Amino acid sequence: MQATVQVLHTLYDRSHFDDNEYSILIAPMYQAENVSLLRTLYEWSIVGVENMHSPKYAISKKLSEVSITRPNT
Repeated sequence: MQATVQVLHTLYDRSHFDDNEYSILIAPMYQAENVSLLRTLYEWSIVGVENMHSPKYAISKKLSEVSITRPNT
C-alpha cells in the first residue's frame, strides 16, 4: 500500500501536465468513487502522536501531501 501512495505522490507532485495528461491522469481522480476511496484510506491511516512511527502515519502523511499538491496546467 505504501508503494501505491508513493506513486500517487510522485505523479501528482509534477509541476506541469499537458491537456492530454490532465485528461488521462487528473480528471479520473475527481470521480466520486475515487475520491471516496482516497477519503476512506486517509481516514484509516490517521494515527495519534503516540503512533507517529507506524506505517499508517507514513501513508497518512503522503496522502495529505498529495491532497495539497496543485499541478499547474
